[in-house]
Amino acid sequence: MPEGPELHLSSQFINSICKGRIFAGKVRRNPIHKCADVVWDAAAYTISAVSRGKELKVFLQSLKSEKDIKPKIENGVAVREKDSPEKLEILFKFGMSGKFEFTSSNQMPKHAHLSFYTKTEPSMVLSFVDYRRFGRWEVGADWTSDRGPCVLFEYPQFRSNVLKNLSNSAFNKPVCETLLNQKYFNGIGNYLRAEICFRSGVRPFEQARSVFAALPDVPEDVKVKMEGVVSQPVKVKAEAEVDILQLCNTIALEVVGLGTSLYLPEDEYSEVSKFSQWLQCYYKPGMKNITDHNKRTMWFHGDAGPMLPKEGGSRKRHGLYDKKLTKNGQKVKQEETQEEEESETTTTKSRTKKVTKTKQSSKKEQPTSPAKTRRMTRKAIETLPDKPASAKKATKRKTAKRVDDDLVTSSEDAHTNSKKKLSAVKGRAKKAKGAIPEEGNAEATVIRKGRKTATRASV
Repeated sequence: MPEGPELHLSSQFINSICKGRIFAGKVRRNPIHKCADVVWDAAAYTISAVSRGKELKVFLQSLKSEKDIKPKIENGVAVREKDSPEKLEILFKFGMSGKFEFTSSNQMPKHAHLSFYTKTEPSMVLSFVDYRRFGRWEVGADWTSDRGPCVLFEYPQFRSNVLKNLSNSAFNKPVCETLLNQKYFNGIGNYLRAEICFRSGVRPFEQARSVFAALPDVPEDVKVKMEGVVSQPVKVKAEAEVDILQLCNTIALEVVGLGTSLYLPEDEYSEVSKFSQWLQCYYKPGMKNITDHNKRTMWFHGDAGPMLPKEGGSRKRHGLYDKKLTKNGQKVKQEETQEEEESETTTTKSRTKKVTKTKQSSKKEQPTSPAKTRRMTRKAIETLPDKPASAKKATKRKTAKRVDDDLVTSSEDAHTNSKKKLSAVKGRAKKAKGAIPEEGNAEATVIRKGRKTATRASV
């Protein structure tokens, strides 16, 4: 899932692409998507964007030409009064795989769900792309009220919000799970929490309150400006005490300084990419992983902590980028799917139990012949544990009686069915006899042979 750094990089991408470009016409929505249409049809407008945590706002600003401005007559003189330009805000949440792409109109991505077209020719398109369709947008909406301050650019407010609410029940949970609570850690996601816990030396399944309560109320100065952000990872000594709240800010800024991440495109996809080299814990060889209480994978090193889930299972490590080749020999990125895994993979034992239950239920539904029942009974008796002879004889007598009862029931059913058939034949014969015409009009001869009846008529 795209996290705070990815949302900010997306806003930078939109601002750089749309700088100096004029867009025009309607904003087109893919009918497959369930979000509402964006009612907008300006002759010319500009686009800009800004992010906050895991949300992004896109601003549409209309541009009115001199011809569109109606003159106002004052004292017999036409005075052009420029109206305030129309503006529209769209709030985006990226979901699992949302992103923005800028392409030509004839090369639009397959999963483009909201498109903005340029006014110039050839026409270019800025598209919101989301192949999983978990991303959403709201027209005219403000930042979500239940999200806390942004860990990237509102650090003092973010820190204060955490330390003032330590009595909240959210801090009863393990620190790795609390770090995903957007009410206090707006912008932190799965790979960031792994890196934060690893570099701080905090055990991921330590109680969150005990970890944050030891931090000072007055934070150290943290640079939030993008200039001078070091793109190299910060080396942390194992014995050093590191401020975990400060790392929430600095590590996220490091990703922004890289200019790329796991969820944004690169020229070449491989495990030696810039972002993969930056990672120290997440999906790295030698690291452990386990599913937390919310069934999300947590990567860590060393002791996990006292609040480790009892039923938590580990998952096999796969490369962040598979070296899959296309026809042209270029490397293609495999979409990363561990974020959307909502439940632990079923174990081999549970699968075996389910298959056995299914087979047993299917066998019960199918009718069994008496001969097959006897064979199954013999096999069951042979596999019985050692019992006294009297107990075995009693079991055989009960089984034999049950089989005999089944045979009697089946024979009675067969006899009843034959009686019904015979009565039906007699009924048809009586009807045929009553339909014979009177003498002088026709002759009828009824020939009976056993149970069969045949009628022959001649005129």
